Amino acid sequence: MTAASTLAAISIATSVAGAGMTMMGQQQQAKAQAASANYQAAVARNNQQVAAWQAQDAIDRGKIETDKKRMEAARLIGRQRAAQAGMGVIVDEDSAGDITAETAEFGEWDALNVQANAEREAYQIQVRAQNFGSEAALLNMQASNAMTAGRTAMLGTAISGASSVAGKWAGYKKEGIF
Repeated sequence: MTAASTLAAISIATSVAGAGMTMMGQQQQAKAQAASANYQAAVARNNQQVAAWQAQDAIDRGKIETDKKRMEAARLIGRQRAAQAGMGVIVDEDSAGDITAETAEFGEWDALNVQANAEREAYQIQVRAQNFGSEAALLNMQASNAMTAGRTAMLGTAISGASSVAGKWAGYKKEGIF
């Protein structure tokens, strides 16, 4: 083998090796991007689950607080009736009944207000949970796209490398080196 053919063979081999190394780098980059996106998607799914638990907790706390408000109103009505009876007021009279009815109404308003606040809090958390779910889906698509882009880049590099090697081979053959 002559020095020219040796150099030509080295030139072709380095073109093949360079294309191979570029393809490996593209594959590793695609895998890293996909792994990062998959990790972020898993974090978003975890956040979605935590938010769902928080929403349920808000609803549960709201129920407890609503019940407490109703019990407070019932206790107050009981105290009012006892006080009225202790003063000799007939509890079924209009004015005495109006007072306890008004207390019951205000107590129910308080209970409904607590319940509405808990439902609003739960709704806001549920929206946040939905956003985490959407983020996870988007990140899963990004992971898939990263792998597709990596394969496409590798194919492009393989075609470019093959073209370069073929061009060099043809040039060297034409010059009579091979």
